[in-house]
Amino acid sequence: MTAELAIGLVDDDADQRATIKKNIVARLKGTGLRVVDSPPFANLDSYLTWIREENIGTLVIDWRLNERGMDAEPVTYEGKSVVSTVHAQLPFFPIFVITAYSESEDVKAEGGSVEQVVNRGEFRNLADQLTERFRRAAGRFSADQERKLARMSKLAKEVALGTGGEAQMNELRALQAELQLACEPAEVLTDGALLSEADTVQQEAKELARRIEELLGEEA
Repeated sequence: MTAELAIGLVDDDADQRATIKKNIVARLKGTGLRVVDSPPFANLDSYLTWIREENIGTLVIDWRLNERGMDAEPVTYEGKSVVSTVHAQLPFFPIFVITAYSESEDVKAEGGSVEQVVNRGEFRNLADQLTERFRRAAGRFSADQERKLARMSKLAKEVALGTGGEAQMNELRALQAELQLACEPAEVLTDGALLSEADTVQQEAKELARRIEELLGEEA
């Protein structure tokens, strides 16, 4: 069963993470969205797994993720690495940054790759506005994924039934590559599965043709 849509929160400071989460959760009542939080993962690829398993529609991250390790050993990367890792697989995935270093040059340089950079000291005063932005961003991303899944399902049927050509197969493969880390594995049809389904259809067609020939032979 797919979990309800969530906002993912990552901060190496457990107290700050708890405070931000509390503020967001209080403003999400009645929306159906959850907030899931975590300290920085040791492995950057774990963010993609987390997004998929928790059905996360937007990330809210600290920038200086390597300053302390309250829940685990400090990591060796900063928010920039999270952004580049996630966007390498999900180019349009919405990411927000909450940091005390919003005016630093490295944060400003990366500002165009995220939805918004928020100064940590201003978060409380902007919590209503920001939570609404988080919610809308998550909803847009989720709706876009649903549209792509529906298109992928249609293409898979066309290819399996032999009514889709090379263009449909190429589009299907492109969608699979994009979606395989953004949805449940069971929802993604691999080429092997497609070929298996296509083989089944072809075998059934051959068997039907054989039976028709036998019937025609008997009538003769």
